[in-house]
Amino acid sequence: RVRMVPCGPVYHTGNGVRLDRFSPAQFADRRAELRASFGIPVDASVVTIMGRLVREKGYRAFFEAARGLAAVHPKAHFMVIGDTV
Repeated sequence: RVRMVPCGPVYHTGNGVRLDRFSPAQFADRRAELRASFGIPVDASVVTIMGRLVREKGYRAFFEAARGLAAVHPKAHFMVIGDTV
């Protein structure tokens, strides 16, 4: 057994991003317009990954999962949002 974290309390500090800034309700009036700009039907599911475009962010796993999900949910759309820094 490998112990990577000492026994005792674990504290989560979060990443400092205010999630309310990304609330879907904030964009409700523009939802159809945003989807249309990407060619996504209003009834399609959208799965995204967002972050720096680096290996550590898990993009390979995202693409593998997308391949599996697309086979089961052909209407699903997948988006990668990010840039290198």
